[in-house]
Amino acid sequence: MIIHLNDYKLSECPGGCERTIDTLTTILPDQVTATAKDDVSGDLYVLHNIRTFTDEQLRAYIDKPHVMWSHDIMDTDRMGLKRELIDTAMANIFLSPGHLGRFELQAGFDMPNAHCLPSVIDTSQLVEQTKAIYKEPCYIGGIYEHKGIDDVLLWARANKTIVYFFGWGDEAIIDKIISSKYGEYCGVADKDQLSKVYSEFETLIHLPQVYEACGRSIIEAYLSGLKIITNNNTGFFSYPWDFDNRSEIREYLEAVPHEYLWIIEQCAYTGNII
Repeated sequence: MIIHLNDYKLSECPGGCERTIDTLTTILPDQVTATAKDDVSGDLYVLHNIRTFTDEQLRAYIDKPHVMWSHDIMDTDRMGLKRELIDTAMANIFLSPGHLGRFELQAGFDMPNAHCLPSVIDTSQLVEQTKAIYKEPCYIGGIYEHKGIDDVLLWARANKTIVYFFGWGDEAIIDKIISSKYGEYCGVADKDQLSKVYSEFETLIHLPQVYEACGRSIIEAYLSGLKIITNNNTGFFSYPWDFDNRSEIREYLEAVPHEYLWIIEQCAYTGNII
């Protein structure tokens, strides 16, 4: 049994990390999710976002078979303990080459046994749209200051348009969107509604203030044929791929669960450090 350890389950937080874990546990066998509140045991532990786990809980995994899967840029809190978890991990997974490079720069050391895998996407739910209903851009994801919401509103003002916002997050920022004539807040689109949203828009805008490890909504919009307005803070575009060739990249992304499974099987069932 593979145990995915994370701060929240998808029912508690609809974030990108939670959606990746939910996709994996849905399509692959013997994968379950657990939080700091759960008492679980397995053959291998995959540590994702672990801010709510105590030092004592995390130290227990140093001597157990584990994989570190980072979804954000380095959080230097409890760095000594994290260094032990990283050094003893059978594999350290990052969401993009840009993510790995910035993580190493901030941590101050090279990551051992490092692998880059983009966010796990259920590509079967995303088809290239043929005729968008809305010419105005949409924003999909967490609504927080570091996501660059102010910059998106400034862009809309400069271009004399509005942006449709789908997401969850800081109520004060959501109120700012609602009160702005350049933003339209549309609530949260769950995973079953997202394909419809992507099919209706021509463009996605995402201007994060800090570097994003991959950018799940950017991948989904890209696979749905949308134009992307973004900046240099998105890890997805750090992959050395031909982004003009959507069909080839779709094949890469469809293979991600199998690449992940190969890594996990090597760690869990052969005991190899890779």
